[in-house]
Amino acid sequence: MHYCGDTLVDAAIFEKIGILRVYNLSELSRQFNQETGDTMNKYKEKRE
Repeated sequence: MHYCGDTLVDAAIFEKIGILRVYNLSELSRQFNQETGDTMNKYKEKRE
């Protein structure tokens, strides 16, 4: 998991904003991981 800024502050924000924000963050994280995976696969293909 990639955290931006202070995780304690993030946790407090999650409590205030609620589950929608947590869902959005997990969705962004999933997309980020997908993009990173695609980039790594392309890099590996170039090296072979």
